[in-house]
Amino acid sequence: MPTPFTASLTASFFGLDLNMKGYLSDFPIMSDVLRRLGTVRLHANCIALVQFDRQRLLRLEVSGRVGDVQSIVGALERVTRKSQYIIHSLFISVPMLFRREEFSNFLSALSTQAPDLQNLTIKRRPNGWITLRIQFTYAD
Repeated sequence: MPTPFTASLTASFFGLDLNMKGYLSDFPIMSDVLRRLGTVRLHANCIALVQFDRQRLLRLEVSGRVGDVQSIVGALERVTRKSQYIIHSLFISVPMLFRREEFSNFLSALSTQAPDLQNLTIKRRPNGWITLRIQFTYAD
């Protein structure tokens, strides 16, 4: 059972501003996430917010270039799978792409790597970015 005390971890390093919030019992996985993301090579400035809840479910918000966002989500997925945490909600904001194949590759990877995908909503924003809202469903 998670402790009632909250924990947060904020880090900034080349290419990423990271903010994680959860419970004191989530601090070990926060450290693992930080270590894993420290090894990911990013090309542009990204922002990531990770929130942990009492059922070991994660809410993740990431913005940045598609390739960088894909690297961040992949790294988080590997850490959470090992620790038996689950990414439940994923919000991604990426710039509109001039190369269609980059976005197509992202969606193809998403469908193969996320078989529990329940809902995907894509919105185009006036500033030239698109926002993806991705909801997963899992059997108990």
